Amino acid sequence: MSTKIILGVGILLAAALTVVVLRQDPEINTPPLTTSQSPVSPTSPPPSKENVGKQVQERIDHLKKVVAKKPSDARSSIELARTLQDGHDLQGALKYYESGLKADPRNLEARVDYSLCLYQAGREQEAFAQNALVLRQDASNVQALYNLGAIYANRGMNDSAAYYWRSLISAHPHNDLAQKATQNLRQLMGKKTTS
Repeated sequence: MSTKIILGVGILLAAALTVVVLRQDPEINTPPLTTSQSPVSPTSPPPSKENVGKQVQERIDHLKKVVAKKPSDARSSIELARTLQDGHDLQGALKYYESGLKADPRNLEARVDYSLCLYQAGREQEAFAQNALVLRQDASNVQALYNLGAIYANRGMNDSAAYYWRSLISAHPHNDLAQKATQNLRQLMGKKTTS
C-alpha cells in the first residue's frame, strides 16, 4: 500500500517537473530507454529506412492492407507500428501506435513501445507522459519505471532517476532491467561523489 502511495506521489512530482526546461549533463553515460521488443544486434549495419529488408517491407505492405480494411484492429495497427519502428519509419510508426492505442488504450506493452518511438522521434516530453500514464495503470510496470529513470538521467536529474530505478529494483529485484537499473545507480552515485 505504501509503495503505491510513494509511486503516486512520485508520478505527480514527475508531472510537475515536466514543465521545467532541463539541461543534459554531457558527462553522464546515460542509459537508453527500453521497449517490449528485442533490441537490434550491435553487429547489424546502421539502421535506416533505406536498408529495410525485402521480408520486412513485404510484412509492412501486408499489415497496411490489413489495417486499411479494418482500422479498428488494434493488434494489427500495433504490429504495423512496431514493424515500422524497427524499419526506422518513426512518423509512420507513431501514426499506427496512436490508432492502435485509441482502439486498445489499456495495452501497456504497446504504450511503452509508443513512448520509445516518441523518444526516438525527439518528443521527450510526450515519451515521459506516456510512461507516466503506464504507471497510473500499473504502478510497478518494469519498463515504465526504467524508462522514467533513463529520461531523468538523460536530463541530469540524478535524484529523480534514482527514485524510479530504486522503485523498480524494490518491486522487481530479479528482473533484468532491475540489474541494469542497479548498474545505472552505481554510475549515478559515482558521478555524484566525484562532482
